[in-house]
Amino acid sequence: EQVIQAQFKSAGLTSAASSSGAKSSILPGIVACKNCGARFAEGVKFCGKCGKSDFIVISESQQTSEQVNCPRCASLLPSNAKFCGKCGAPIISKTQSTPVDVGPKSAVSRPNSEIKKLCVSCGMINPLSAKFCGRCGAIV
Repeated sequence: EQVIQAQFKSAGLTSAASSSGAKSSILPGIVACKNCGARFAEGVKFCGKCGKSDFIVISESQQTSEQVNCPRCASLLPSNAKFCGKCGAPIISKTQSTPVDVGPKSAVSRPNSEIKKLCVSCGMINPLSAKFCGRCGAIV
């Protein structure tokens, strides 16, 4: 509760303004990455697009309707996110095509679904396509 009050105070909001029913120009829960501009639900630890961890609060006038929910944790994400900034789940867009393997499979190759990347910082197992750890944001 103290964290929420501190966030409202830093955004210029008071408990009197929020209890009086006055609509704020700041949307609670929407932040944007300062590096790439990707938008996420408040509480993310790192950007799901570029991996940075510096965010700004988005005002209502800046919000766009081009957002999707994470299939794993239901966090609000920009439509161009490659993975969820909160849980690290890969986000597959409807326009994203799946790669087609036209070459013959060798006896030693394994499907990509079996190959994973281990984060050396926290030990989380990440998908092969991940550039950043879904738990701590470290480069994998």
